[in-house]
Amino acid sequence: MIMKKFLYQKYFTIVLTADDSLTVLERCKYLFSCVLTFAPVAIILSALGVWFETNKLFLCSIIVFIFINMILGGRMHWKSRTFSMKLLLQKTVEMIMVVGIVYLVLELILKVAGENVITSSFQATLQVATLLYPGGKILKNIFILSEGEHPPKWLMQKIYNFQNNGDLKEFMSLKKPQKVE
Repeated sequence: MIMKKFLYQKYFTIVLTADDSLTVLERCKYLFSCVLTFAPVAIILSALGVWFETNKLFLCSIIVFIFINMILGGRMHWKSRTFSMKLLLQKTVEMIMVVGIVYLVLELILKVAGENVITSSFQATLQVATLLYPGGKILKNIFILSEGEHPPKWLMQKIYNFQNNGDLKEFMSLKKPQKVE
């Protein structure tokens, strides 16, 4: 804390005394504009740092899932002779944007709603649903590549049902899945 205060004092001293041609009022104006410019960036970076610390596993998982989906999608199209690097990269960037924007919007809605049991449950459902967007595509591609042998059909049915109805309790249960409507 003492070091931080010392650095701030030195920074402000340098800013206020660096140019002899500026008046004190101009120096204060420039200092104020610097603070106004960098403060929002610092606040956003701080909030992202806090979010990252609590969601490290989720973020790493989504990155890995998108990368694996890109590889498997490329493999599927290579096998069917419809592969295009441009299309592969375009679809991957599109998936990153869709996942990022949808997750951001829903996460901000949850933050406004506050901390309670309902929002905690919804956040878990949101993260599972977000992971299942690329994850479901990965499993579908593996299901096709393995000619329906793996993952088991019942698991694929659970994934299709969850993507349709968002029922996390049913998705995580051990009971036999019901058909997609």
